Amino acid sequence: MVGNRLEQEIIRVFNSDILTQHSILSISKKLGKAYPHINQKINSLISQEVIRKEVRGKSYLCSLNLQSELAIALLSIDEINKKKEQTKRIPRKILDLVNLLLSTKKTKNIIYSNTNLYIITEEDTKKVFSKKKTKNAFFLTNQEFKEEIFSDLSIIKNALILQSYEDYFSLLKEEEERLRAIKQLRK
Repeated sequence: MVGNRLEQEIIRVFNSDILTQHSILSISKKLGKAYPHINQKINSLISQEVIRKEVRGKSYLCSLNLQSELAIALLSIDEINKKKEQTKRIPRKILDLVNLLLSTKKTKNIIYSNTNLYIITEEDTKKVFSKKKTKNAFFLTNQEFKEEIFSDLSIIKNALILQSYEDYFSLLKEEEERLRAIKQLRK
């Protein structure tokens, strides 16, 4: 079964900071679950290539494998659940703009992070929409959004995806190596 409850809880731990490595023990503690149970499920996710493991001493450091389609699917399910839970924290004016944008079918991706709305669209559509000045709403091409996340990794950490979950994670997948290198440099 894809995305059973424990798998989704584990994925949520990784999704809370998608670039961070976690030990099995730290995941167990975060979830308040018995280590052997988490260890078994993590090993299952490793065998499915959803999670990568790196041996450090006597333990594993685990990270999401963004190259895995199953990992992307599980992350998307988590984002759908997160969207249901967290949409209430978005200001009404921003939600109204999101609904307007969704009705136009001209956006590729919409992400809410750090009180900002990032609308990913094509260059020609960007020109049309960016004339409507809305505080904390940024109309960007895919490349411009990548540059934003390279300069501020907290955008990823605090992201609430409002449209096109799979596209968002595919974008991270394309840049996974660079993002992890940037995170490592900033430690």
